Amino acid sequence: MKEIQGSGAFLNLFDYLEKYKDVPFSEKPLGEVDLAVFAAFSYVVFETAVPLHPYVPDTMAGFAMDYLSTRSFRDVPQGELLLRQERVPLCCRLLRSKRFSPLLVSAFRHELSESDETQFAAFEFELPGNVFLVEFRGTDNTMLGWKENFDLACEPEVYGEKLALAFLKDAIRRHPGWKGVVSGHSKGGHLAVFAASMLDPEEVKSIASIVSLDGNGQDPSVFLSEGHQRIVNRIQFLVPEDDIVGIVMAHEKETKVLKTSTPGDFIKSHSYLNWAVEDDHFLTVESRSPLSYYLEASLEELLYHKLANLDQRKRFFEAAYQTMLDTGVIEPTDIFLHSSVFLRRFMTQVMTGPKENRKILLDSLRMALDCFTANRPLYNRKLKEAKIREEKRKKEEAQVKAQSKAALVKKTA
Repeated sequence: MKEIQGSGAFLNLFDYLEKYKDVPFSEKPLGEVDLAVFAAFSYVVFETAVPLHPYVPDTMAGFAMDYLSTRSFRDVPQGELLLRQERVPLCCRLLRSKRFSPLLVSAFRHELSESDETQFAAFEFELPGNVFLVEFRGTDNTMLGWKENFDLACEPEVYGEKLALAFLKDAIRRHPGWKGVVSGHSKGGHLAVFAASMLDPEEVKSIASIVSLDGNGQDPSVFLSEGHQRIVNRIQFLVPEDDIVGIVMAHEKETKVLKTSTPGDFIKSHSYLNWAVEDDHFLTVESRSPLSYYLEASLEELLYHKLANLDQRKRFFEAAYQTMLDTGVIEPTDIFLHSSVFLRRFMTQVMTGPKENRKILLDSLRMALDCFTANRPLYNRKLKEAKIREEKRKKEEAQVKAQSKAALVKKTA
């Protein structure tokens, strides 16, 4: 495994951007780390800097310049300031990149609607070789984005999915004879798979691949649909070793399990910035962590067995979301920055808030505990399997070192 010399840290997406900044796509085709770069680009709040009505196509460099020129660091909320620690360096690197800066952003749509409970953004890029890329943004730093995620677990279809399908259909229509790639991170990966699953057979011919970067799964009705079966062999599903997002809802078997620089941290492992890179690809591991499998089995039982009734499931998520708001939280980063404080406030609000919500949440908590208890044997089995794999890895590593040492001794003898 390749590491940054002397730092002990794995290479990441920014290192890749620097290494290949002078290599255009005409010389090196689109790869998996490139897709993580496009995902990172999609999270930048360009809608505050780029005119949308009407939208005039511009390059990635133009987008980066517009964003950087409109940023102020005065009176910025702490959560937004943290996000800019990713976004500003990303835009600066893109400006220096001959690989990314000249690419045309041929379409861009953004929707934030309280009435439709929708947080949506999508980008269309044109690459050399008649390739177009549709990139869907994942959940952003708004509570509305979280509300939409809750809706995805309760509704067969939400408005954001309809927008994703319309955007993809338009991209196909505008590029006859081109090959399309559809991708996204987190909820963006979900939208990529959903939209491709809803295409008609003729439209699907234009899609070369669908890449979900730790995207949450689909409603079972979509996952089992004829449309999904048409594209299943074109789906690449990449998840981190400590996965807590891609395991939710019905999903494909992971194509790759990615090594992270934050083992054991399920929140940080979801970020593509913490996925270990070697040269032009992500480092992989043999299997997800035991806890990831444990969470998957327990959450599946909770959502599809204990809360199988959609009305019951919807009441749970509505009560949870309202209680989150009642704690005074303004944006999701408030939760992650002060998680212990938030949990105390949340439980206090549960016990002192509306009686109906208290009953729903406490009943759901008891059901969740039952699910985790029932799946404990699975967790123990996965722990044993992981221990066996680790012992095997160490043994093989020792053998390689011994062989290398023996070869060196023989050479110098």
